[in-house]
Amino acid sequence: MVQFRRRKSFGGLRFQASQRGLGVSYGKGPARLSLGADGKVRRTLRIPGTGIYDRKVIGDVWRQRRETEPRPVPEAQEPELTTQRQAFDADGSPPATVWQRNLVRAKLAGKVAAKPDLSELTIGQAEAIVQAVGANPRALYRSGRMWGAKKQQKSWLKQRNAVV
Repeated sequence: MVQFRRRKSFGGLRFQASQRGLGVSYGKGPARLSLGADGKVRRTLRIPGTGIYDRKVIGDVWRQRRETEPRPVPEAQEPELTTQRQAFDADGSPPATVWQRNLVRAKLAGKVAAKPDLSELTIGQAEAIVQAVGANPRALYRSGRMWGAKKQQKSWLKQRNAVV
């Protein structure tokens, strides 16, 4: 990855350009006030010649803009009960890994009142549950953390994709 940074000073005013954007700061000696490319306003106090300094974020330009704009409130959608029941039907697919079960738990958090037992969860069931809550089931296969069941899962994917 190529990185760059360019700094130009005019007295106490300093401009800095990098991949993130443009930053500007003002100050000399022991005190400096900066507006970074990330939108954060920082103040720096230092003791020259000692290496001792204190830097503190005192504001966030982007956060202030976000807080003034009204946010749309999404409506909570409860998945259909029949879809939930169908998701736990036996399907003959290989067992889901611990990582996949945790992903399903995360997708279900806040969507269902009771915490279901996922110890016997299979890949097919995991896909159905993730789809029922409105998420993309491909997330189950995005991580390389499929340890022992990797070959089983690959064959299951090939079978499923051949049927579809």
